[in-house]
Amino acid sequence: MKNILDQFLEILKKEHISQYKIAKELNISQSYVNEILNGKKKPSINYLIKISEHLGYEIVLTKKNAWLISPLAI
Repeated sequence: MKNILDQFLEILKKEHISQYKIAKELNISQSYVNEILNGKKKPSINYLIKISEHLGYEIVLTKKNAWLISPLAI
């Protein structure tokens, strides 16, 4: 299973969303977004939830304690 950062990068690429755009829309610095997605910073779960919900996804903890990002059910 891919880690959560790999999943975020895949979603951004699939949705054609730049790190700059997501940072601007969420009012966080682009450098912080870059550091998160490159594994240099470990964000709080609140930041991860904020980013995933903004993208229309939710974070789910699986039985094996692995993170999974899935589309939000509307």
